[in-house]
Amino acid sequence: MANGKEGMNAIPDREVDLIPDEEGTQVLSSTGPAMMELSVLRRLAATADERVKAMSQIIRASVASCGIRDWVDLGGRPYPMEIGAERMARLWGVHVQILEGPTREDREDHYIYRTKVRVWSDLLGRSTEVVGMRTSKDPFFAVRYTRLPDGTEERRMLRLEEVNERDVAMASQTSAKVRGIMEVLGLRGLTWEDLAVYGLAQDGAAGHVAYGGQTTGPTEEEMREKIKDWLLSLNKGDMDAARKMLIEVTSFVGRDKTPVPGVNSTADLKGRRLSVTYHKVQKLAKAAGLVAEDEDAKEEE
Repeated sequence: MANGKEGMNAIPDREVDLIPDEEGTQVLSSTGPAMMELSVLRRLAATADERVKAMSQIIRASVASCGIRDWVDLGGRPYPMEIGAERMARLWGVHVQILEGPTREDREDHYIYRTKVRVWSDLLGRSTEVVGMRTSKDPFFAVRYTRLPDGTEERRMLRLEEVNERDVAMASQTSAKVRGIMEVLGLRGLTWEDLAVYGLAQDGAAGHVAYGGQTTGPTEEEMREKIKDWLLSLNKGDMDAARKMLIEVTSFVGRDKTPVPGVNSTADLKGRRLSVTYHKVQKLAKAAGLVAEDEDAKEEE
């Protein structure tokens, strides 16, 4: 297969190691028929419970192959570092092949790099094609911080010619690769609550960053206020019903299998428990049409 001919195309067609990235990935397609015969559907339905159990075991084994220092906390969500992605990929015989790029696309005041990869596992019988995109406007590449004598930081936006173009190009590639791996293994959408079942706590992550390498998003007080607003909206202003829902979403089973009761006030939420509750209630609000699908992206800009 031929690489793209524009931009920085020093990477030949080949299988490559896995390197994680944060954002800018679009899944193009996954294996699996769009339509099936009724007889096929019936056979699948008959084994549905076994298939769910098998998928659960794949997720468990993948996560167990990593340690907490193989993950970073990216805007309140777990994301694997390079070593963690490599361990999971090797466990299931996952391969990555560059199909196109990195290819540069120029805009009026910035440029974008795209890389398309194919990711597959013969062992699992799954494959996908993913496009990774990164831009020279990304704060991770375009912002420089300088520590001042008084202990504060000075933030300066770099000129376009100062941005390291190769870093942007490689980031588009690594974004596509790791997102493709997570797709093939069925690991996209994991939360810290999911990983806590396997003893991986958010506060032990190798790093705590938001997209662009900065701490962004709502403050703890803003999260508490949004949780209140969403719960009241979901329950049509009924405070008692909202409080009951809060208790339900904040209860969980600990690692020692002991039930942990929920709380009836957002004032009792802080740290990881607040973050987990925020995203759980936000998901409910999205499902009810109370939150725009792009709100997460806006908070992390």
